Amino acid sequence: MIVQEVGAVITAAQGVLPRALVLATPGTHKDGAVVWGGGNVPWENLQIMAPLQQAYPGIPLIMLENDAHLGALGEVRRLDHVPDLALYVTISTGIG
Repeated sequence: MIVQEVGAVITAAQGVLPRALVLATPGTHKDGAVVWGGGNVPWENLQIMAPLQQAYPGIPLIMLENDAHLGALGEVRRLDHVPDLALYVTISTGIG
């Protein structure tokens, strides 16, 4: 499922492989898998990293991270001065 979706995006980019691929998913992660989808998606122990690394060995960096964590990081990095401490709260399908 996810491997095919990534493939569709790469095809739309005329087959140009990115230098990095970061997947932002809800829930908790461990060892390249979504352990629990956070109630938003019915994923439990879904292996993501290994299938992507096998399908796209030409992409040097493939990462799996929590979507709220990446959102916080992105918002803080946009600031002119990056603070030592920041609070980011998402309110969407849940609060995280």
